[in-house]
Amino acid sequence: MESEVHFLRSLDAVVGNTLIWLGHNSFFLQVGGKRFMIDPVYGSIPFVKRRSQFPANPSIFTNIDYLLISHDHFDHLDKPSVARLFADNPQMKLFCGIGTGALIKSWFPTMEVIEAAWYQQHRDGDLRLTFLPAKHWSKRGVNDGGERLWGAFMIEADGITIYNSGDTGYARHFSELPELFPHIDYCMIGIGAYKPRWFMKPNHISPYDALTASTDMNARITVPMHYGTFDLSDEPLFDPPHVFAAEARKRDMPFYFLNWEKLSSSVTSANAEKFLFSRFFRCYYQIIFGYDDGPLGCRVIVYAGYFAFCGKVYIISHVIKTVNFYSIVFEQVTYSICIVILRCFCSE
Repeated sequence: MESEVHFLRSLDAVVGNTLIWLGHNSFFLQVGGKRFMIDPVYGSIPFVKRRSQFPANPSIFTNIDYLLISHDHFDHLDKPSVARLFADNPQMKLFCGIGTGALIKSWFPTMEVIEAAWYQQHRDGDLRLTFLPAKHWSKRGVNDGGERLWGAFMIEADGITIYNSGDTGYARHFSELPELFPHIDYCMIGIGAYKPRWFMKPNHISPYDALTASTDMNARITVPMHYGTFDLSDEPLFDPPHVFAAEARKRDMPFYFLNWEKLSSSVTSANAEKFLFSRFFRCYYQIIFGYDDGPLGCRVIVYAGYFAFCGKVYIISHVIKTVNFYSIVFEQVTYSICIVILRCFCSE
């Protein structure tokens, strides 16, 4: 599938309200005279190589007003990327969930931090930022599970309402949003890292459920994200956009695969279906076994392996009391081995 490609070397041509997808959950947003970076990740993350090139020169992102971080996982909160962004934008403010700001503040003491609980808002003139619920979790090390609040964002400015789901499973919070935000123009929502469903369903939404969630919110345009960048689960890297596009057409729902898009508060479905695949976000389908529902025996094997290695992690961090670095390594190895076991014993 060929399309026009934009590799950003400058933001000089960015005028007015604009949304640019930078891979995975990373976005540049300009709306209401403000500039935002959402979950910026410029390169690879610990133990996971970036599979598509970052589609811009990171040095172009200047005059950023707000950094939005949805939660503390490495594919959303990347310390080297935040360090570079903050060095170029010392005036930038951070808006995030409770606890995440304290972590980032410990890295960059001069950064202005605005932490929020779910449904808490921050106002800046005509701009309104709201931190919203998501069905997910937080954990960055061995002993900090659940210490930092994860969530989603609603951004309102210049008559435009924009939702970013962060990482989330499907839950009732989507259907509750129209009571507070009856006119959502753009819904940025994850579609990748969704297989096997019996394992991923509580925390990562599928392409099908992403469209259902967008319908629940009465969003005008759905913008898929969280795919094609990091190999985090069992579906082929570029399976999610194909599944999503096919299902969206069945449901006659307007959507964008986004690289660079002008934002409007009056979007029509006639011009909505645009495939703006970058050459960095295209690949051929790989025929790989997927797992919709893991058999019971497979689940027992995976869970047994997982808890066995978690036991090792606990012994290392609490009994032997070795430096936490080793515990983190073991925790990552745990996940990797579980996936290997899943592939070896549970393929159909």
